[in-house]
Amino acid sequence: MKAQRNEAWLDEMNRKAMKDYRTKDLEVNPDITARIFNEKRSQRDAAREREDDAAADRARRAAEAAAMEAKSQPVPSTSAAKPS
Repeated sequence: MKAQRNEAWLDEMNRKAMKDYRTKDLEVNPDITARIFNEKRSQRDAAREREDDAAADRARRAAEAAAMEAKSQPVPSTSAAKPS
């Protein structure tokens, strides 16, 4: 009987400790691992965004160059003279 009470008491203490950790420690003062993870994730996201912007710029320049080249070439006539 005493062993069951002790076990129930330990379970209750663990539950309360985890609740405090989740609600107090993580919201108010995140642990160092979470802080480092979040910093690295922010850096990685910023690097990906810069890469995406650079790729979009390259694609835009290529499209502009193709449009300029297409304008400089004569358009072939579609109405060919038919022999009578």
